[in-house]
Amino acid sequence: MQMVSWPNTANFFTFFELPTAFSIDIGVLKIKYFEYAKLFHPDFFSLEPQHQSKAIEMSAINNKAFKILNNPISRVQYLLELKEDFLTDNSTLPQYFLMEMMELNEQIDELAFEENNEELIVQIKLNIENQQVAIFNEISENAVLENWTITKDNLLQWRYLERLSERV
Repeated sequence: MQMVSWPNTANFFTFFELPTAFSIDIGVLKIKYFEYAKLFHPDFFSLEPQHQSKAIEMSAINNKAFKILNNPISRVQYLLELKEDFLTDNSTLPQYFLMEMMELNEQIDELAFEENNEELIVQIKLNIENQQVAIFNEISENAVLENWTITKDNLLQWRYLERLSERV
């Protein structure tokens, strides 16, 4: 019987032996991911059914944890989830942002009535992308500084822009 040491799965950062922080070494993340992908591959446990089911579980956790931590937006969302105090929905979007989003929504609604709307589509997409870049920079800066309340508000803005982008 193979001796197996299963890593802690309570926190994805701990799982990959990374600091619980926004700024992580993506190279180390990838190395640990591939190491675990090999180590916990269910085929290596085919003769031990009780370990094989655990290996399947570990492989699923490995994939999910990598997907979350490899993407900066999902990583910051995960950090906020770890900081349970910030899960309460007491955030409000700034008035200037809501006004800009109302204008963008109106422009997107107009697309249905415009015949040659390629130029307007490009303009709207560029506007959204520029705003996302600015908000991503704010998210990164505030997450590194652990300004979680502001980071949460920035993340709400990011999600709003994502939904608008899907409508274009």
